[in-house]
This record gives sequence, structure tokens and C-alpha cells, in this order.
Amino acid sequence: MVPEIKLAGYVKSTVNYSKAFGANDKTDAIYNRPRMWDGQRILTPSKKQSITKKSYTLFLKPDKKVSPAKVGQVLSSHFTGTKYSSYGKWKGGYRPINVPTDVESHILQIRNNVPKEYAAIQWLAMARRLTASACLSTPTSVTRQARTRLIPSPPTGLTKPRPW
Repeated sequence: MVPEIKLAGYVKSTVNYSKAFGANDKTDAIYNRPRMWDGQRILTPSKKQSITKKSYTLFLKPDKKVSPAKVGQVLSSHFTGTKYSSYGKWKGGYRPINVPTDVESHILQIRNNVPKEYAAIQWLAMARRLTASACLSTPTSVTRQARTRLIPSPPTGLTKPRPW
């Protein structure tokens, strides 16, 4: 007989991701949950929440369509525009999404308004998202190699892709 294995967060074929993958301790309160709060605050400002909540809804419908620039705003956030705004310092003891030790950021985008061989692109920030220029990499279906070029971007977002 095989013993039944109990896994945290799994109940009757449903998953509570906070319990399954989070530490559910004071480190979550400092590192993970505040970043979830900040991302949701940016993408769904209509949902008013506290930075000290013990659990956040995993999937929320954003208030507006999410663009690469908006994802760039999330990745470069340090509680921008809140009383926890940190610019590299951890105000209130909360770790922001963007910190000086970030190495790089990636945004994957699938576009419907271009030929399919140019639909999938990857935006790369080759340093902290707050200070990096974006790098656009477009895979081609013919050669399976990536064409890459640098595109300057402002600190709070990404520029729109330009035609080759």
C-alpha cells in the first residue's frame, strides 16, 4: 500500500499557492507579499488593499490592457508614489520589486497585429529595470535565430517596437 502524501496548500484538487509555495512566515511579510501588493496596485488600482495582507488573489483582471511599458513599470517599481517609496532603501522594512542588486529583467510579448514570424518578442533590460535600456529580441521562424537591437527606454517604461 502506498502512503498518502499530504502537501501544503492542496485541498480537494485545488491549490492555495501561498501555502504551497510560500514560507508563510515573517519573510513573506517582508519579501513576497509587499511585492505582490505593489504589482497589483499598479495593474489593478481599483482594488484597494493593504500592504500587510496575509494573502492576495493570485489572478486579478487588470483595470486596463497591460502593455510592455506597464510591465516595465511593475518591474521598475519601488513602491513608487506610496508612503513606502524607497529608491533603493527599504522603507517600512519591505523589499520592493526593483532593488539595486537586480541583474536583469525580461518581458515576453505576443502580438496579434503583425505577421506571425514577428509576433513573439522578448524585451530585455540588461541591468536594473529602473536604469536599463530595453533590448528587443525578435525570433524569426525561418532561421530560428534572434535578431536583436537596443532601444533606449525611459526609466518607467519601454518604448514601442519600431519596424526593422
